[in-house]
Amino acid sequence: MKRILLIWTLAFCVAATVFTQEPLKKVTKEFQYTMVSSDGTNASAVVWHSELNLYFTLIAGNSEFPFEAFDAEGKSTYSQPIQIDSRGMWYNPKKKRLE
Repeated sequence: MKRILLIWTLAFCVAATVFTQEPLKKVTKEFQYTMVSSDGTNASAVVWHSELNLYFTLIAGNSEFPFEAFDAEGKSTYSQPIQIDSRGMWYNPKKKRLE
């Protein structure tokens, strides 16, 4: 049993080494967005909404923290309180909406 465990451990280590990806040598930033609201400090998520071609972001915490949208160039298009106690969000492609 110990021998089988040792073989599996070695196989896993070899596979992890062989299939590990190299980090990008040079990363380019396509745009930068700046929150309009200054409320809160716990940024939670940035989500691309493919139907609207907008990025959405929110600050996690209470209902008064901001929910904001930006176009593909990083220009602010929407900024309002989230109105719920949120901890994150994602785009649901089946329902074509943020959740």
